[in-house]
Amino acid sequence: MSRAVTKSILAALPLLAVAPGVALAQCAMCSSAASASKVGRGLNISILFMLAILFLTVGGLVLVVVRQARRAHDPRRPVEG
Repeated sequence: MSRAVTKSILAALPLLAVAPGVALAQCAMCSSAASASKVGRGLNISILFMLAILFLTVGGLVLVVVRQARRAHDPRRPVEG
């Protein structure tokens, strides 16, 4: 991953803190179902929890792949064999 992409992602993260309403947005069906009952807050938290687990898993896998690619192309690394 290039430094420009990394900087773009890091620059976009504070937007979640600035606009939490957007981060808690739901589809129209979920929103209408949640507004009719008292479990709406729990629904919001469970959606965010599932998304957080997904992003942490994918992010961890990307991190492993990027580190392995950098190690493979490191000119200072001694040649094995």
